[in-house]
Amino acid sequence: MLKGMFKDSILALEFTNFCNCSCIMCTQSHNKIIKGFMPETILDSIINNIVSEDLYFDKLITFGLGESTLHPQFAQFMEKLFIMNSTGRYFGGIDLHTNGIDLTDEIIDILIKYGKQLSTLSFSIDAVYAETYYKIRRNKNFDKMVNNIKKIFKKRIDKNPRINLQFIIMDENSEEAYDFMKFWGDFLQDNKIPYQINYDWYPAMNKDTIFFKRLNPVKHEELVKYESLHHFVVKKLGILKEDNNNNGENEKERAVESHEWRGEKRRMPCSGPFKYVTVCWNGDVTVCCIDTMRDLKIGNLSENTLYNLWSNDKCHNYRLAHIKGDLTSMPKCQHCNNLDSPEISKKEITDYLKKYGYENYLDYLKEF
Repeated sequence: MLKGMFKDSILALEFTNFCNCSCIMCTQSHNKIIKGFMPETILDSIINNIVSEDLYFDKLITFGLGESTLHPQFAQFMEKLFIMNSTGRYFGGIDLHTNGIDLTDEIIDILIKYGKQLSTLSFSIDAVYAETYYKIRRNKNFDKMVNNIKKIFKKRIDKNPRINLQFIIMDENSEEAYDFMKFWGDFLQDNKIPYQINYDWYPAMNKDTIFFKRLNPVKHEELVKYESLHHFVVKKLGILKEDNNNNGENEKERAVESHEWRGEKRRMPCSGPFKYVTVCWNGDVTVCCIDTMRDLKIGNLSENTLYNLWSNDKCHNYRLAHIKGDLTSMPKCQHCNNLDSPEISKKEITDYLKKYGYENYLDYLKEF
């Protein structure tokens, strides 16, 4: 948020927490939460906050607990954000995550028009057969979704925006991972589109990407199970290669390494409280992308500005708890595997502690 202070800072805007799917692996389907659409006044407030305080985020993600494209003003909201960031002053890039079902021609035209600003367009697919798609997503619009994705591929200009085709590996679809890779690989090859295949966020996704993602389970006790399944599948696909070049020991892959706090060896603090700001549809602000019940809420935009909320005592206390390693008062964090947050370095934490006068916490960094 502060220019130059943190690398990979993220602002996530939840236009709505309504969804047109009821995915078996999604917390949105398991929790009873009040649902709604972000009023235009809140979006305008966010834009005004960012411009007046000259804030900067490396990435803006228009995604929360729901399907953003369901918002009646989705196209207008996106155009506002594209226009405010026409010079790249406030966001290094803008990402959209969608299931692709309700992409109208109006929405597609906006995404194509501002394709150079839309750094990534991620489609959550998770299946290559309609039966499996329905089993996982409880939605019968598989063919419509596939056609919408193909339409964008064919209409976009100069390969903008870059597209991710995401497949979260789980019990229900693990047997068709190869068919998914072949289906979309053949489509991309037939249309002479360069692409890459990833099983994690690294290496950097610079081309259109077929992305085999590990499941972040609703029940944290299932974490090891899905780590193992992900490892098994991507290795079977031939895209995970373990090198025996570390003094005879297998080099660990980040994709199969747990980041869950289990009361054992200290882990690096989660970057969420430092780098990840989520604004919910009603103006609530939290510091975690999977904080479905808003347990880590730091305030509401009706109370204060975005920057002041990010700088308040509650948010500082979250950060210090992670640095100290005492997560007993934060059960949401205790059992989190910290899969999808950007990384954070000791230097970034050190700079933060010095800037805000918490030098007495510097000794905790020796424990990592």
